[in-house]
Amino acid sequence: MAVQISGTFVHILANYLLVYYFDFGIMGTGFAGFFTSSYLLTLNYMLTKRVKGLEEAMEVRFRDPQILEQMGMYFKIGTPIVAVFFFDWMCFEMMTIMAGFLGVVEQATQVVLLNLLDQLFQISYGTQ
Repeated sequence: MAVQISGTFVHILANYLLVYYFDFGIMGTGFAGFFTSSYLLTLNYMLTKRVKGLEEAMEVRFRDPQILEQMGMYFKIGTPIVAVFFFDWMCFEMMTIMAGFLGVVEQATQVVLLNLLDQLFQISYGTQ
């Protein structure tokens, strides 16, 4: 959790520096995202490497045959779930596009409400 919280501040700082200070514009946001993701990956790896009891888990590599044996089952279970999430979110996107026919203020309201709804969904996704 500490890594994620620090990552938020690193991302804000990286965005400010790359977009405004170094004047990269919109590309600075992409660079900041890459930098923040790299920062989070590195810190999470370093912290999990120090936790006692995770030595065995840290020895598993992606090319391990045990992992590849179960990929079919993983995709068999995961594909319908991803499809449901996709179609569910596409409905929200269509509502936003249709709100544009009503006016700019209405569409902006729809976008704000859907972003708030997305934040609420993240709670339930995280607890599953």
